[in-house]
Amino acid sequence: MLPLWMSWRYLTSKGSFLSLTTILSLLGMIIGVGALVASMAVFSGFETTLKHAVIDVVGHMMLVKRDSRIESLAELERQIYEIEPSVQSITPFVRTEAILASKGRISNVLVEGIDRETASKVVRIEKRLIEGKYSVESQNGTSVALLGKGLAKKMDLHVGDSFLVVVPQPAATSPRNFTPVKKKFLVGGLLDLGKYEFDQRMVVTSMQSVQSLSGIGDAITGVRIRMENDDHAVKLSGPLAEKLGESFFSINWFEINRNLFDAIRLEKMVIFLVILIIVVAACFNISSTLFISVLRRYSDISILKAVGAKRGFVIGIFTYQGLLIGVVGSALGILLGIFLSYGFFFLQEHFQLLAGEVYKLDRIYVEIRWTDLLGTFLAALFICFLSTLAPAWRGARLNPVEGLRYE
Repeated sequence: MLPLWMSWRYLTSKGSFLSLTTILSLLGMIIGVGALVASMAVFSGFETTLKHAVIDVVGHMMLVKRDSRIESLAELERQIYEIEPSVQSITPFVRTEAILASKGRISNVLVEGIDRETASKVVRIEKRLIEGKYSVESQNGTSVALLGKGLAKKMDLHVGDSFLVVVPQPAATSPRNFTPVKKKFLVGGLLDLGKYEFDQRMVVTSMQSVQSLSGIGDAITGVRIRMENDDHAVKLSGPLAEKLGESFFSINWFEINRNLFDAIRLEKMVIFLVILIIVVAACFNISSTLFISVLRRYSDISILKAVGAKRGFVIGIFTYQGLLIGVVGSALGILLGIFLSYGFFFLQEHFQLLAGEVYKLDRIYVEIRWTDLLGTFLAALFICFLSTLAPAWRGARLNPVEGLRYE
């Protein structure tokens, strides 16, 4: 490891480590790597936040019967468990489009009825509660509902307020006409469902309330399913529906926002490559630093070659010197990136950084993945290594006589 020791001696001797060129090279590496780490953390956090929001509200998989309601829940559950034993839990749901009316305002909403006993085993709506009480049980004969925070804000509804839900039903006299069926609800709590569309439209109540409002008796719209893990659900959703028959179709958490998930992954790759240009520019600074070091060390290189040092030994000295600068810059850059990531998290707690109607999320968690850190570190180090080859090769080709002529 003699070349590594000599590289360190060259960097730290005569104040060369604190020279202007070295400092500029370090700053370039730190800024480039820091920007890469922060951008990867934000994109990873965006993807994870969206994924958790969808799974918490709709479960791993949703199974619905085409053009009809499901009459026998017990029979459907039996078939599902026989076809796919890895299914952990199943819960029924009833869904209908409706109009919410309150205080002279109206809004198109999606009313979903859940089974209080089994819903918590499949979805995680309870942990999304931000105000009120997680309950959909009737109070004094009036149905209780949970509202998305965006819908509640838009309609100026608070916990304890009442509102009407109106569902159009075909008239008994003529199928061309509709009769509005309305039902009164109390606001039992407010939910932060994590996704802009959910918060703006969803009303969650008991399954019995929606069944009576829709006039479908004991029938259900479909079932939600929780699997062993997230990726397992994506692979099995299609085959499960096929085995149940043509009358069933399924949709998993990934398919609900497939375009957005694909866009996130593509943009993450593009952003990585774009910001990597900063690291490449910083490595040009490292290359220029090494060229200057080679010029300053002409006599030292000549002495080494005169006493028998081979070309590979000299290349190793300046290669290690550039890599040492790269390692220090990458390490400090990772620390800067982590700081910037948590700075973004702090700022979004106090300021509206994301527009929900544009980004689908108005708040995200920052996720720093060790794979992103490792990939960023190795990419920066590899580019740094490539930038050291030219000056190292230049030093190795030096003629000892040329370097000692004026000594």
